[in-house]
Amino acid sequence: MGTSKHSSSFHTLQREFALFCSLHSTRGAFDLLRFRSRALMITLCSSWRPGGNRRLAICGWLVASSFYLCDVFLRLSVDVVTNDVQREFNMTAEEVSSAFGSSFFWSYALMQIPAGWLLDAVGPSRTISGCALLCGFASLGFGYSRTAASGIIARIVMGLASSGGWLGALKVSRLGFGSANRAANLVLGITCMLGGVGGLGSQEPFRQLAAAVSWRDAFKIVSALPFAISALALLLISDASTTEGESADAQEEEEDDDDNASPTTTWRDIISTPRLWMCAIYLGTTDGPFELYTSLWGVSYLKQAGHFSPSAAATMTTVIVIVATVGQMLAGPLLTVTLASRKRQVMSLLILALVGIVSMSFPVAELGRSVAASWSSVLLLGVTVTSCVIVWEVISSDALCCGSRATGLVSGMVNTVCMALDAALQMLVGAILTSNWEGSVDAKGGRVYSPGAYAKAFAPVCCCFCVASICMVVLAVIVARKKNKRMGATMAPLLA
Repeated sequence: MGTSKHSSSFHTLQREFALFCSLHSTRGAFDLLRFRSRALMITLCSSWRPGGNRRLAICGWLVASSFYLCDVFLRLSVDVVTNDVQREFNMTAEEVSSAFGSSFFWSYALMQIPAGWLLDAVGPSRTISGCALLCGFASLGFGYSRTAASGIIARIVMGLASSGGWLGALKVSRLGFGSANRAANLVLGITCMLGGVGGLGSQEPFRQLAAAVSWRDAFKIVSALPFAISALALLLISDASTTEGESADAQEEEEDDDDNASPTTTWRDIISTPRLWMCAIYLGTTDGPFELYTSLWGVSYLKQAGHFSPSAAATMTTVIVIVATVGQMLAGPLLTVTLASRKRQVMSLLILALVGIVSMSFPVAELGRSVAASWSSVLLLGVTVTSCVIVWEVISSDALCCGSRATGLVSGMVNTVCMALDAALQMLVGAILTSNWEGSVDAKGGRVYSPGAYAKAFAPVCCCFCVASICMVVLAVIVARKKNKRMGATMAPLLA
């Protein structure tokens, strides 16, 4: 029965497309190729019984998650070549943070809401394909840059294009697997894990590649990945929901939400919803330290304040990503088993924020030369990244997502706050390092900062985790009040 349904839909699409091509002959060749490729995938997936829709969803999700992997890779890849870039363009720490770190995050944050709207309005297939294509050209441009200005432009475009990475993966997984169920939680955890794999590749493996062929050629080689994703997105990602097994009541409720929710309404609801603001600030203040450490100053800090070798420093930042990746992979099943309730999710987020405070207390206390302290800081920082999966489950299962129609817009608005905080933190840390530079340089002319300078620079990073802890305390109060209000409404008729 499922096969006949797909066959009927296929013939209907075929007739509609023939009419479309007759009206738009100038675009016929490209659209015909894309249509036939998509139709072939639908036919193949529908023949893999049982669960043809699920297999099509898995194919699309793998492509979208691969773009998120590419997004994280490009975001963090500057860390291992910071000294080379700083020396080649003769830039201060503040200039490097602003030019190649914050510029990416500010442009990334600026594009979150438009990218979320495009994912909802145009669909993830074309949005992800276009973003990946632009991302490939930006990576090439960064590799060919000969001046700081051209490098900054390339990083800005890279940030704009990468904005569809996480939002696109979340949108595709939401369409294909729903939310707040076993499959959705597992997919969410694996998606975050794949981002960790991208971060892992951006550290020691990318350092080895840059050392072998130069950092410019390394970025040129990496550009092949987003170009491939751009083509696959058009062929494999579906713009329609492929979730199965929902009850009729749930489907009807979702359809009602989709019909009534508009971008303007959703925007107004988010602005006036404190729980989403708490989640957004928590994301920014816990993700920011991880991004800062692994994308810009982690390797430099370990080499200069901890006196580790370049290889050992890159290995330690790689360990952060490994720990984060494993934690994110395990968080998906935990959300279904032990962290199913909102109260437990909030409490776990609070604990992880407190762990972050401990992790950043080591560099603030100038304990970088202690091998045990450095490794403890690295491992604990990696553990805190597990919070990403949990907080995004809280966001994606929120009623304001309106089924699957507004997932992109809600996620985009939340991620805007997150990325803006990330960018602001990178600029602040770079400015503190520059103001505390004592004039020391290494053998190659790169700037060397003292342990005291790093201690002052990492103090705001520790404060970020303090802010995250406060956000979770506030969210716990909101959740408790909401639960009490719901219980009061239930008991009122009985007491009347």
